[in-house]
Amino acid sequence: MTRIPFAAGATYIVSDDSHFSVLRDITFPQLLVLRLKEFLEALQKEDK
Repeated sequence: MTRIPFAAGATYIVSDDSHFSVLRDITFPQLLVLRLKEFLEALQKEDK
């Protein structure tokens, strides 16, 4: 399942599932893992 975002060229994954946190330590390919709260905060900053 973790191969799908890489194959799709995703920049980040939005999930509160703690199992995805291991992806934060992988340097290549780089994939950001954001919690829902972090994602929503980033969206709000873009709107300003």
